[in-house]
Amino acid sequence: MSKRDIYLDKARAKLDEQLAKLDQLKAQARGTAADQRLKLADAAEELERQIDKAKAGIQELTEVAESKLEEARERLDKLSADIAGSFKRFLDRD
Repeated sequence: MSKRDIYLDKARAKLDEQLAKLDQLKAQARGTAADQRLKLADAAEELERQIDKAKAGIQELTEVAESKLEEARERLDKLSADIAGSFKRFLDRD
């Protein structure tokens, strides 16, 4: 298995985990009061934007030249950390 394949597997697994958390957040929003639902919806929209960036990063990782692989992986790792931080910040607010 190449470095690229390993990075892609890791990135896809992390993205799947983040999508599951987003689905959980949306489900939670459906069961809350209206004002809380608005906050959850705003958080979900922000997380969806970040996840879309991560999906683009995964696509970039599949296409980038071998010489740029590490740079693309680092950008993707940062995006993943940003998403995790957003989830944490949101959950810590409540």
